[in-house]
Amino acid sequence: ALEYGEATRVLSVMGGLVPIMSFIAAYIFLDERLGELALAGFAILILATVVLTINPKKLSVKGRPKWLINIIVASVIFGLQSVLAKYVFDNYHFISAYSLTGIGAGVYLLTIAASSNHVRNEISGMFATKKANNQATRSNQLSWILGNTIIGGLAVILLNLAISLGSPTLVNALRGVQYAGIFIIAVVVAQFAPKLLDEDLSRTSVLLKITGIILTINGIILLALSV
Repeated sequence: ALEYGEATRVLSVMGGLVPIMSFIAAYIFLDERLGELALAGFAILILATVVLTINPKKLSVKGRPKWLINIIVASVIFGLQSVLAKYVFDNYHFISAYSLTGIGAGVYLLTIAASSNHVRNEISGMFATKKANNQATRSNQLSWILGNTIIGGLAVILLNLAISLGSPTLVNALRGVQYAGIFIIAVVVAQFAPKLLDEDLSRTSVLLKITGIILTINGIILLALSV
């Protein structure tokens, strides 16, 4: 989805959809029930999703179905994952359960790498010895990957710990607050490296993004109050 769409738009849409998918999964599998405020919160989150998918750039409209479909599928998977994680953490010790899920994720990724020529070539290409400038590029790539992995790993651990202590619906709802931070970071980065994120920061686009993020946060607040 990030390949076809803007980071602020794609991630903010996911921030609105994941709590909805988590609630549906928790309703079915965990018999979790939320109050009337939750329904109002979900309605606002759906409205926020619609607003965030509106892109004033005509050229970007062609790519919208590609990232939107991927985000919907990803949101369903994230919702199921959080509910299944809650079930596991309720029945097993947190460290043991998290360690086993980490091993399972590693096996899954290795399976993808083993079955995909594209992935194998991409991984081997980062470690191939070629010209000095290519080595510098690969060094930068590995540094970014390592830094991202450390930060992402810490975030995942804290997220799973939060799920083990509370409602998966509420935890995923509170994650939506981060997308306001993502937008702020994107605006700051665009001032120094406009081509890095390729964000549309026209007046209309910024207004739509801010409106969508505000709606998302309001939906999150209602959802949090209902739990």
